[in-house]
Amino acid sequence: MITFDAFYLRLYQRMRTIAIIIITIFALEPYRREIFSLLSGKKWTSEVISIPTQKTTRSQIPLK
Repeated sequence: MITFDAFYLRLYQRMRTIAIIIITIFALEPYRREIFSLLSGKKWTSEVISIPTQKTTRSQIPLK
């Protein structure tokens, strides 16, 4: 039989784990597309804007 304190300790640990997972998901949301492209092996497209000439240069970087 689980004691009263052990029940709340397990409940606290589960709630803490769920909170950490949710915070991690929200923290990594801006990087979601880059993470998926890294894991799927797609090419990255980088874009550099030259300030003096105002030209845009694009290049693709193969990941594998």
